[in-house]
Amino acid sequence: MHTSLFGAWRSGASSLPQKGDHAVLQGLLICCITLAAYIPLIGDMPWSGNEPTRIAVAQDMLRNGNWLTPALHGKLYLTKPPLMNWLIAESGSIFGRITEWTSRLPSVLSMMATALTVYYMTGKWLGSDCRFFAAVATVSMTGLMKKGISSEIDALFILFVTVILLVWLNGYTRGWRPVVLWGVSLFLLVSRFSPKDPMQQYFFMSRWEPICYSEREYRFSFL
Repeated sequence: MHTSLFGAWRSGASSLPQKGDHAVLQGLLICCITLAAYIPLIGDMPWSGNEPTRIAVAQDMLRNGNWLTPALHGKLYLTKPPLMNWLIAESGSIFGRITEWTSRLPSVLSMMATALTVYYMTGKWLGSDCRFFAAVATVSMTGLMKKGISSEIDALFILFVTVILLVWLNGYTRGWRPVVLWGVSLFLLVSRFSPKDPMQQYFFMSRWEPICYSEREYRFSFL
């Protein structure tokens, strides 16, 4: 009896690193697929849309050294939270200057982070292969790829919404106390570093309300 229990313990213990290694390998493969799909595309196109605005603000940060108060053509620019501008400026600082390639790299990394979030935060509902497929499918969507090769703020917006929704869903299904569930989710939701505050709030609210309604969970207090 003792031998069989010890053998079962060793078998279970030895399987844990294998599962962990499998998750790590799939995560690395997701990163490689994302980079291989996006990197060749980010230097081909000239800036368009609102990209020149992001570039101008980031260049002003590098030129003046003032990263706390974003400026556009010498005037205070607070239309959008500054996270994307900071990332573009940091990318330009690391690689020497801001180009089409360096300005769009943060969006590529945001899409990669979105895919990893989908993979690692859906383990409660999906097996590893299903999560891997979902993550690869996410970064393979034509619409999302267009966002991921642009230096506009949409890729960051997608990442923030994905993280917030999955944090809330994980907390809800795992039975977190309401004060923790709503505290963490709302902190992420109203963070001033997020790229599109009003739209982000709309997407979050429009997702959790049907879930609460279907589960007959009408508690809106933190008690």
